[in-house]
Amino acid sequence: MMKNSFTIDSPSTPKLDRFLPLPKQKEFLRMDRRFDFFGYIGGWGAGKTIAGCVKSLLLASMYPGNVGLVARNSFPQLRDTTMRTFRELTPDSIVRAYSKTDTMLELVNGSVILFRHLGDENLKSLNLGFFYIDEAVDVDEQIFYLLVSRLRLPHIPKRVGFFTSNPGDFSSWIYRLFIDPTTKKERFGVVFSSTLENTYLPKGYRENLLAALDEKYAERYIHGRFNELATGRVYFEFSMEKNVSSEVRLLPDIPLHIGMDFNVNPMTATVTQDVGDELWVVDEIYLRNSNSWEMGREIRKRFKGYTLSIYPDATGAARSTSSNLSNIEILKREFGFTVLYKRRNPDVTERVNATNRSLRRTKIAPWCRYLIRDLLQVVYKEQTGTIDKTTNPELTHISDALGYERSYRFPIRPPKRNPPGFVPEHPEPPEEEANLFKTKKGKVVVI
Repeated sequence: MMKNSFTIDSPSTPKLDRFLPLPKQKEFLRMDRRFDFFGYIGGWGAGKTIAGCVKSLLLASMYPGNVGLVARNSFPQLRDTTMRTFRELTPDSIVRAYSKTDTMLELVNGSVILFRHLGDENLKSLNLGFFYIDEAVDVDEQIFYLLVSRLRLPHIPKRVGFFTSNPGDFSSWIYRLFIDPTTKKERFGVVFSSTLENTYLPKGYRENLLAALDEKYAERYIHGRFNELATGRVYFEFSMEKNVSSEVRLLPDIPLHIGMDFNVNPMTATVTQDVGDELWVVDEIYLRNSNSWEMGREIRKRFKGYTLSIYPDATGAARSTSSNLSNIEILKREFGFTVLYKRRNPDVTERVNATNRSLRRTKIAPWCRYLIRDLLQVVYKEQTGTIDKTTNPELTHISDALGYERSYRFPIRPPKRNPPGFVPEHPEPPEEEANLFKTKKGKVVVI
């Protein structure tokens, strides 16, 4: 990563004589073209701090008289890592002076870079053109907002804040503000990088990490992905890189397969089309404080003219919403939809396994933000093996909706056939409600 020279789009920026950016670093260095606040998230050794220091030098060089802050949670961390990297990268030719305490760098163009730890009370008095937080996952969210409020240096045309960091868990403010599709802020963006992408690391470093870390730690600290270390993700087959695609869109003349969960708040549905061998989730419906009547009207409005089948939560055959009809009867009788379900919902494990297996060939439209959130964040309760439905009550419903469709259409266990000559004691239920029959101690039971 440290050789030759590099400049960014302007003759006024310095030549950093030993820096040749990796592709993800170059992408990060140009993010202020599209974002006001942005970050570089990656595994150990992914070149994060170097990228943050280079971006700081470029902004200080491009805008004479700029004032920038380079910060970290504690001063020892700042001194031993961030400031040391900064000094190694900065060409002497652009430096006018360092302060005696090395907490301020002045460039020949009049720009100043301040080095502070984030417990410093003097942060509240700063007027900045940019700020850079190194290892932001360790920093409190309120500190980020404080620094945003200090971006008010009047003569700087582009004031930005940026950070570099390892990933954390899904409760992190970084995930909520910069990544989660349901809460991500406008003009906020991130780039992800893996340790494995850094070809400048010492020989054997990447191989040793892969051998030493278990799967969860490798996902976070090598591959640079947010995850839960204490509890396991339910939908482990899902990843943003593999499953979310901008190519996915609603196609004409292809039937729709709609999974549905009847929870009142929210009431949810997923909409899938079969495109070749792939399953495209082309849309989602997420209605707060709703009922089956509103869901039926929403489906009719969005997908007029399409052939569609609905695969609901089977408990909707008994539960009613604001009428004498069950949820399923409303969809069938009042809206005329084809509704396919079995007498009982599949076992949760079977439903989850069917969903995970189907994710291997599933592509999801980026605007299905609630489904994406669920697939990333739904986890098992620690030491119980059951799905956590209480920590965040909004989670699990739309992934359940997808699961009802997937487990009906692609069951883990195919339906069993009755032996030749077998006659059940009870009449066969309608086709859409048909389930498996098996004998137990000479009796026929419905499962």
